[in-house]
Amino acid sequence: AVRVTIRATDDSVPPVLLKLMEEQLSQGVSTLPDPVVAPTPRDISDVFSSIMVVSDTDRMSRMPS
Repeated sequence: AVRVTIRATDDSVPPVLLKLMEEQLSQGVSTLPDPVVAPTPRDISDVFSSIMVVSDTDRMSRMPS
């Protein structure tokens, strides 16, 4: 898939990009960005469940002498 975002005047856009956009529009391809879906509380919980927090005391006891 090709995603092109153009914020310029027609004069500054290369003809090949204009042609690509015209073809996509004629085929009904959306030129809008994909919607962003926020993570669910469960997703966040799952990601952070594998993190281990080590106290300073534990950290010091694991350091080589």
